[in-house]
Amino acid sequence: VSTSPQAPTSNFKQQFLELTENEGLGLASLLAHLRKSLPPAARALVAGRVEVKEVWAALDRRYGDTNLAIINTKARLAQLDTGRGEDFDKVERLLEGVTEGRASLKALGAEEEILNDLALVSSLITKLPKSNQDYWHRYSTGASYRADTRSRGEKFTEWLEQEAAAANSAKLSHLASQANKGSGQEQSPKCGKCGKTGHKGGQCMAPQAGGGLDMDEAVPGECQVLV
Repeated sequence: VSTSPQAPTSNFKQQFLELTENEGLGLASLLAHLRKSLPPAARALVAGRVEVKEVWAALDRRYGDTNLAIINTKARLAQLDTGRGEDFDKVERLLEGVTEGRASLKALGAEEEILNDLALVSSLITKLPKSNQDYWHRYSTGASYRADTRSRGEKFTEWLEQEAAAANSAKLSHLASQANKGSGQEQSPKCGKCGKTGHKGGQCMAPQAGGGLDMDEAVPGECQVLV
């Protein structure tokens, strides 16, 4: 039965009962097996208990709220909506949700409830924009991914952080471009003939460079926009 370092996982009881119901274990063997399956911190809570129901009651009193918090945190992540808008905004919102969820479970000593939950990680991947899903697929099928011994959740979180950093750069570039459009900078072309702004080379009336006149000495009015 899988457990976390400090507390039984949210479905520990169900897993334990399913694994032992057909084993025909006596009370003493069942209690011994149960204690062995618990993490050290939980093991101390059930020391001296002689009935299985007493053990479960002690665990429920201690970890009931913790397990509920784990279930609720995972449910929030599974239902996370990255919303509409630009792709970089969706990536950032997903990272914020994952970071918040990990922090909440880390405080409970149950961070691996996210990192080791393959179904949850797969669900989070589907919340990414299509292009990022394609990037993940290429990464997760590569040699470096297979050589990495960390959990799928750990690798996904690190990759998501890198994607969010790239998304933030794209967002800044987008905002700068929008600001330039708003200020009219992109609407002031520079002439390749005389070097001045406000018109293009095909509209320029100035003499060709090298024709005997320095452009700085050109007669005012020679360079004008044709209407």
